Amino acid sequence: MNTQVLDLVFTLAAFVVIKIAFILAGWSFGGPVGIVAALLVATWRLRAANQTWSDLGLRKPERLWMIPVFTLVIFITIGVVFTLVLAPVLAYFGLEQGGIGAFAYLHNNLVALILTLVFIAWGTAAFGEEMIFRGLIMHRFAALMGNNKSAWWAAAVLQAVFFGLPHYYQGWYGVIVSATIGFIMAAAFLLSKRNLWPLIIAHGAVDTLSLVQVYLYV
Repeated sequence: MNTQVLDLVFTLAAFVVIKIAFILAGWSFGGPVGIVAALLVATWRLRAANQTWSDLGLRKPERLWMIPVFTLVIFITIGVVFTLVLAPVLAYFGLEQGGIGAFAYLHNNLVALILTLVFIAWGTAAFGEEMIFRGLIMHRFAALMGNNKSAWWAAAVLQAVFFGLPHYYQGWYGVIVSATIGFIMAAAFLLSKRNLWPLIIAHGAVDTLSLVQVYLYV
């Protein structure tokens, strides 16, 4: 079997199996633990191919100014797209966000908020998800389709789908919003010469804002 296919299968399987196991056992945090498992498997696969995460975008950019500029552009783009496009369209079709109750423990609990921000928002989400989805998965899809410009944009769409589906605990609202954000991240990845740092920082900032809102208002 093609190496790229094996990388995709093993990495996604590690994530899915762990997450489903946690759900069946009635445990929380299956997603974050699944991401950790996927990172371990992906690192193993990279070493087998004599690659590192630097080869997939976790490296210092050629120009440091790219990090704050692209981070700000990503953050603003996500806000504008959500406010002007996604929110009204999803509301029109009667789709509402679900699954926020999973984070209800954060309300007025500063210690829980800090731990969740460090280990989940920034650890498994900002770093882990960007490394897995915009890093390994996007690279492998692009390689399978020819590694040309069209292949990379097709890979951007495919990884967005795989990124959106695990958010089904929030209903189709969560899937669509997450897939859209995944595509915006992928587009920024391509435009920033495939550097993961702006994506990681923007992802962490978005999740931090969301969790702080839960802490203050839920």
